[in-house]
Amino acid sequence: MWNEPDNAYWQGTSAEYDKLYDYTEAALHGVLPTANWVGPRGERGSSFLTQFLQHCATGTNAVTGKTGTRLDLITFHAKGAPRSPAGTSR
Repeated sequence: MWNEPDNAYWQGTSAEYDKLYDYTEAALHGVLPTANWVGPRGERGSSFLTQFLQHCATGTNAVTGKTGTRLDLITFHAKGAPRSPAGTSR
């Protein structure tokens, strides 16, 4: 959900994003319980992505009040000309 909210594309706070994520996840799985849910596509190592993963693992869900939020897949952009162990870049 959302491309690079850790950049200027998302104008809200991290807490507001977490709340949006919780409500969207609950709505999706209320209708399609077996749907795969993909989190934000962020930049590797960003503080936003770290905070978001902590929210999903141990934070308070804005909908249920319980700990954690479902997250099936997370992706990220490897910025800054990274290299693989084989020396290639994608």
